[in-house]
Amino acid sequence: MSDHPEFPQESPAIKYIVDQVSKVEEATNCSVGYYKSLAKIISRLDKTDIELNRLHQTISVLKDITDSDVIASCIGEKSDEVNKTVTNGLLIISQCMADRVDSRLEKIESKSRESIDQVNVANTKSKEIQKDLKNAVLLITSRLDDHIKDVTTRILPPLWKLWLYAFLTLAAGVAIGKWVI
Repeated sequence: MSDHPEFPQESPAIKYIVDQVSKVEEATNCSVGYYKSLAKIISRLDKTDIELNRLHQTISVLKDITDSDVIASCIGEKSDEVNKTVTNGLLIISQCMADRVDSRLEKIESKSRESIDQVNVANTKSKEIQKDLKNAVLLITSRLDDHIKDVTTRILPPLWKLWLYAFLTLAAGVAIGKWVI
């Protein structure tokens, strides 16, 4: 921003008016820059909202995949198939073969428990990530609100200050008018 031109031959009242007009222009330029920055921040928030929506979609798809009822029905179907095979094999195979089948069933069960545990861990982590993202968005929003309030108070002074400035300006004008006359 440039300084206003000086006119040494002018009266102090004109100099004061020129000074006040330049301050108004400076405030206008500052507010234009603020609104440009605000537009950038709002576009960033829009991008954050898009990413949050994508995350919500991913979480819902992950929940559909890791739904315990679906996993239980798959395990139940597999268990039914294994049981049919075992009963048919027991009729044909001797007692020692039955022991081997039992050990294999235990391995399958432990692997299925491990996979269920892994799914539960993944579900817990996704909930933590969602909570962290919500907290980050709330923090950014509160900071933006504070910044907007701060800038608003700087751009728009309180009404009592404006009346005080107007009164002081009027008093100074009257005093300068009496002094000049």
